[in-house]
Amino acid sequence: MDDQHRSSPTAPNNSPGPPGDGALPSQEAALILDRIKTYQRAPTALPAWLEHVKQGQHGSAARTFYEEGGFAAWFGYSLVKHAADHQTNFAGKAACKHLISRLDDSTADYQRRLAAEVIEHLPGRDERRIKALQRKLQMGQTQKTPPRQNRNKRQRTCLPGYLG
Repeated sequence: MDDQHRSSPTAPNNSPGPPGDGALPSQEAALILDRIKTYQRAPTALPAWLEHVKQGQHGSAARTFYEEGGFAAWFGYSLVKHAADHQTNFAGKAACKHLISRLDDSTADYQRRLAAEVIEHLPGRDERRIKALQRKLQMGQTQKTPPRQNRNKRQRTCLPGYLG
């Protein structure tokens, strides 16, 4: 029997299985889903990356994931890319690098199928976490408040220069 699952974007028929068919995700989708499941804090540059992908040109893997799978699929892709490019050594880093390299060299159709597969297999718990993060990012973009110098510093109670 073939090693590749029929819902795998790399399967010979190149078509994902029907939604809800109970099939396991491909290795590529499983890697992205695992990064989503295990993330604890979003990368600090995430808002800038999101702005970049919204304004970016069509044709990049990040943009394709965003267009096909929305914020959730793009977020998963971004976590894998961040892990491949920035984090120190960890088990699975080579797989992340390999997937990013493969996505950069792949067709938009392959990227779309993988993004759709990630969304299809995204557990509800992770979907809720991602939606909460997305709301947080949207609120942060609409409510730009000027940063205070040091939030832990007690506010001054007397006028500057007054020593009485």
